[in-house]
Amino acid sequence: MNINLKDNKNDKTNWKKEVVADIITLIIFFSIGHFGFNLFGLKAEVEKIPFTNFLAYVNDGQVERAEIITDSNEFSFKLKNDDKKYISTNPQYTDFKKDLLLKDVEVKVVKKFDYFNMIYKLLFIVFILVSVKSLSKQFKKIDKKVGKEENIEDFTFNDVIGLDSIKEDMNTLVDFINNPKKYKDNGAEMPKGVIFYGEPGTGKTLLAKAIAGETKTPFYSVSGSEFVELFVGQGASRVRDLFEKAKKNAPCIIFIDEIDAVGGKRGVNDSEEREQTLNQLLTELDGFNNSEGILVIGATNRLEKLDPALLRAGRFDKHIYIPVPETNSDRIKLIEHFTKNKKLSEDIVIEDFAKEFIGFSPVDIKSVINEAAIISVQSKKECIDKECIDKAMFKKLLKGHSKSNSERAKEELKVIANHEAGHALMGLLLDKDITKVTITSSTTGVGGVTFITPKKQGLHSRTELEEEIMIYYAGNIAERLLNNIDYNDFSTGASNDIERATNLIKNMVENFGMSSKYGLLNLNTLNIDNTEVLSEVVSIAKDLENKTKTLLTKHKELLIKISKLLLEKETLYKEELEEILKNFNNE
Repeated sequence: MNINLKDNKNDKTNWKKEVVADIITLIIFFSIGHFGFNLFGLKAEVEKIPFTNFLAYVNDGQVERAEIITDSNEFSFKLKNDDKKYISTNPQYTDFKKDLLLKDVEVKVVKKFDYFNMIYKLLFIVFILVSVKSLSKQFKKIDKKVGKEENIEDFTFNDVIGLDSIKEDMNTLVDFINNPKKYKDNGAEMPKGVIFYGEPGTGKTLLAKAIAGETKTPFYSVSGSEFVELFVGQGASRVRDLFEKAKKNAPCIIFIDEIDAVGGKRGVNDSEEREQTLNQLLTELDGFNNSEGILVIGATNRLEKLDPALLRAGRFDKHIYIPVPETNSDRIKLIEHFTKNKKLSEDIVIEDFAKEFIGFSPVDIKSVINEAAIISVQSKKECIDKECIDKAMFKKLLKGHSKSNSERAKEELKVIANHEAGHALMGLLLDKDITKVTITSSTTGVGGVTFITPKKQGLHSRTELEEEIMIYYAGNIAERLLNNIDYNDFSTGASNDIERATNLIKNMVENFGMSSKYGLLNLNTLNIDNTEVLSEVVSIAKDLENKTKTLLTKHKELLIKISKLLLEKETLYKEELEEILKNFNNE
């Protein structure tokens, strides 16, 4: 949803001007009211006389009424058949009013005007005015923002790059909206709600816009968090307003991004406002039929967090997983798209480049390419070369910039070189795709890294998982092997590797049914003693550790060669590693 920051700034400035103008108007109003009253009240001629003369008038029965001001040194009175106003000294004794009343004088007692009290009341009124103004502006701002219609008629599936594998499902939704009779004749009903789920940045919003563009229908975009605000009942009201607007403009598409913000499971960190809003959303989904042409698309990164009532049949009953780019061809298209306005060096082969991006979302790929462009400018290069992309990838994966090794101790560099050589060699021996290995450190404290491109995503066999664990173990075992040390002396550099390996083994035993001891059982659903599970995990870990050690010991000379070259060059690329392995095998 596009928000014009300039307009927001102007609205805020205008609001402040309005409040100031209201405050000034209020002050002027009170001032004119008070002082004008006094001015007109004193317009008649006023004459001050001694108190003894006043008593004489009272005794003669000439005084019609008197006005006594509390805590004042004077009081006013009026004579019968006389329009003049007289004032005299206030005697301020207790029975003064009583004595006048006994003489048939009408007496009025008024409080002395309190300027501080007036200012207090004025400030209170100003506070109420500002509060009402603020709430009014907030409601108007929210109402204007929620359910904003976007004009995206020219946006189509051709504008969504790298998701060819799931566009078939999208085309079905488009055909449902464009040709409802074709499906109705066969007894098929268009789903009321569709959930797009997957990793952040995979293109869920773009796909929703593309469906609207392909069908030439209005597109109402809103974030789930916009429904749930501070004011109780507003979320439910906004849901009603959004669906009423959609019904008037059907066929159309309602897109709710971050739907888990309003549609999360009830009873988990719940609030009355969010529950009311969710109930209203469920009511609205039940309140229209499939023939009205309203398609509600929700997007979330966490499908498992959504309330079951939202996902049941008749509501959001169609769930479409939006993956990261699955094929090399999808990644190549994305790279070509994000680099079309950038100068690339001739040393960049996009097909090889795409392999390094397995598991990356489109926004991750865009981020790395943009970072590479920034690095090229900082390095005063005329184009983006392989070095720029390597540095950008390094920064992305290690969450920090690379830094010079010049200040690091030789012994530390040797340990890191041995460690990374272990990862790299084990990857080569297990026929993995090693794009590069480096001992250049990161500003986040990471000492080095081996870039291993996975050959596939999704399903993995036990053998593949065991090979991944062996690669994790190889760094630590290489340290011990080349330095001839035991468990008491190796470095802490393998802590992350050990954590990942442990999680994999634990899942193999508990969730994947890959334990020969327990067979095809999910141990999380059984009341299994943790000691028994730990015993099996330890057994598998020891077996894989021994296999890794045996393999690296067999190729110890090759391990030493890679380690020495790493110390010399700091970074070894795929071609260099393959050449080392080829030459070693020929010797």
